[in-house]
Amino acid sequence: MPVGDDSRRFQLALRYAPPGTDLETVDQVAQRLIGSTDEELSADAEKLYGMIPPPVTVVRDHVDTRELIGGGNPEESRGWLRETPSYLASKIPRGQEPLWS
Repeated sequence: MPVGDDSRRFQLALRYAPPGTDLETVDQVAQRLIGSTDEELSADAEKLYGMIPPPVTVVRDHVDTRELIGGGNPEESRGWLRETPSYLASKIPRGQEPLWS
C-alpha cells in the first residue's frame, strides 16, 4: 500500500472519529479501513467506529477551590479552614515571658 494511501486512510479515520477518541484508536481504525474510494473508506470508518464503545468520560462534581490545600486531595473536603491569618494571630501569646531568651 503506497504511503499516500496510509495518510488518506488516517485522515478519513480522524474525520469520522467520535469526540474524545485517542490517536491510537484512530490509527488502529485507519489500518483496518477497507475500500478503494473515499466513499467506501468513509463508510467503513463509520461502521468500525459504530462497533467501538464510546470513550468513558469521568464527570467530576464541582470542587470548591477555596477548600483546597497545597498537596491535598481535592476529593476530600476539609470544610472552611480555620487557619486564617486572624486565627493564627489570636494564638500568639501576649503579655507573657518569651519562650526563648
